[in-house]
Amino acid sequence: MHRDKISDSRIGTVELETRRLTSVQLAFRTAYVLTVAVGLNILCGVWIRQAEIVVLATQVSEAVPPVPAIGVLLLLLFGNLLLRLIHPAIAFSRAELMLIYFFTTISSSLPGCGIVRFLFALIGTPIYYASAENEFDTILWHNLPSWLVPMDRDAMRSLYLSSAAGIPWGVWLPKLAWWTLFFTLYWICSLGLVSLFARQWCDKEKLVFPLVQLPLEITRTEDGRLTFFRNRLMWLGFIASSFYNAMNMLNAYFPSVPAFGKFFDMGASFIESPWRALRPLIIWYRPELIGFGFLVPTDVSLSIWLSYMLIKVQAFVGEIIGYRYPGYPFPQEQSLGAYIAMAIYLIYTARLHIADALKRALGYRSNSRNGEYSEVLNPRQSLLLITSGFFGMVLFASMAGMATWLASLYFAIVIIVAFVYARIRAEVGIPLIWMFPFFQQKRSITYTLGTRPLLDRGGVKSMAAFALFTFMARGYYPELIGYQIEGVKMADNAGWKRSAIIPWSTIALIVGLWIGFYFHLTPYYHYGAIRLRGGIWGTWLAMEEYRAVVNAVRMPSPPEMPKVIATLSGAICVSLFAVIRLLLLQVPIHPLGYAMAGAYGDLIWGPFFIVWLLKTLILRYAGGVAYRKCIPLFLGFALGHYFTAGLVWGLWSVTGAEVFSRYGVWFG
Repeated sequence: MHRDKISDSRIGTVELETRRLTSVQLAFRTAYVLTVAVGLNILCGVWIRQAEIVVLATQVSEAVPPVPAIGVLLLLLFGNLLLRLIHPAIAFSRAELMLIYFFTTISSSLPGCGIVRFLFALIGTPIYYASAENEFDTILWHNLPSWLVPMDRDAMRSLYLSSAAGIPWGVWLPKLAWWTLFFTLYWICSLGLVSLFARQWCDKEKLVFPLVQLPLEITRTEDGRLTFFRNRLMWLGFIASSFYNAMNMLNAYFPSVPAFGKFFDMGASFIESPWRALRPLIIWYRPELIGFGFLVPTDVSLSIWLSYMLIKVQAFVGEIIGYRYPGYPFPQEQSLGAYIAMAIYLIYTARLHIADALKRALGYRSNSRNGEYSEVLNPRQSLLLITSGFFGMVLFASMAGMATWLASLYFAIVIIVAFVYARIRAEVGIPLIWMFPFFQQKRSITYTLGTRPLLDRGGVKSMAAFALFTFMARGYYPELIGYQIEGVKMADNAGWKRSAIIPWSTIALIVGLWIGFYFHLTPYYHYGAIRLRGGIWGTWLAMEEYRAVVNAVRMPSPPEMPKVIATLSGAICVSLFAVIRLLLLQVPIHPLGYAMAGAYGDLIWGPFFIVWLLKTLILRYAGGVAYRKCIPLFLGFALGHYFTAGLVWGLWSVTGAEVFSRYGVWFG
């Protein structure tokens, strides 16, 4: 695969392909690329503000990769043709294009609904919605950390109702600065994990990284020509998914035009017992899942839909025997157990690599050939990031009022889930931000222990802080580690040093956060948050969490043993899958399949059944050569969806016309 030349200084950016750069030129080039990246992400922030906050037409930041990142890559790729004509020095190399794309995947995802927007919901809800009926005034107010939550009623009332005076930055800036510190602590902890496992996953196991293949193929050139856009099969896939979206768009304008819709419900006729237990049984039309899923190993795609059917069998049997506990068979709870078991399995399979890293971190000589591979950071630095980030988060939450033992347990589960999600992005590349057992990082603690121990060993202040940090469980923070591990793969193929992801991704984090802060506060104070179509995303979740604190004070809840058993059963199932995989190498079963089926099986089983069937038939009857030739077809199928439903519909939707609500495109 083509690599751009790298400057000898190796500080994290690249030189132009045609010449070496001096240190001064390299510094100027780095500043130039960074300035362009920041400027383009500010424009992306304007787009996200209008499309997601003001009119709520489509969630472009919710896509994986974010639609703005794909738009930036295509804009620069074809804009490069003009830049080369104006002056070759201002054109971007392939490595620089990939670096800006990597920067944008992080920065443009942070203003999304599950990150910055949900944080504002958790900050504002207990202040603005406080009343005598919900007892927020008497129970919550004096237990919330005033250095993280603005306690100024007027400032918060203006956030929800609008203010002619504008944003009271004096109230918000100190709070947002503290939250930036917290996010940075989480960021460096996950960067340490990525650094520790990068060599194992990228170099030794050589995982596929399906999502990275699209930007790599888009930017690939031969003889100065973009080969991807000269492939006829790519255009066939692109046109097919574009046609699917175009018909749905036309139907939104002209209802008489036939549309494909978004899904087919196979369980619509299952209305009698016990068959109704199989509902929902929906095949979703998701071109991006099919497009990227074609690159996924067949044992993973097979395991996803088989595991989903196994969970459905559990529901079916429960209906037959009359088991009626709400939520059974608890797929999300099972998924959390599966994620925990999967983390243990991943550590076990990488045990030699981890032992070698620990030996090197302690200063002993390694027996492995470390010079074979480049590293993001050395093992000692990786462990330092993990420990300082994790204990920094625990200390931060403790200062906010959360009991130290509770903060340690909570963030440990959060990091475990993120770790497994990183593996999913590396091995499966599923383009979904919610591909984890959302909410279970927090709920597992309450349904396992009940709320009495939380009150006895921390008090109301601890539970209030626990509620405030709900965004780490219900928001899509695991998504961020996915971009980090993909950045390592991009570095290998685009020509940067792996360590470049540390400064570039951290800058992207801070830029994205403050773009998100600004482009949320400005419309909230201008229009009033409750007057916008979507309000503040997550407000209903925040109300639920804070009411749970009040209810716990009035009447503590006991543990829920059925959910505990479901969590254990998910761990046992994945453990069995893992043992079978280790002992019987020919059996096409992968433990990740069960973890993913529990987390988001309703959405993913159908597309992965389709790609498993197609890929199996192609490999069996046409062979590996035919499979490789079909890859551009499926990547084009994914790109056509991002372009039509994301870029075209997403940009057009900022007009706020009612027609866009008739075909809502939600990439999550």
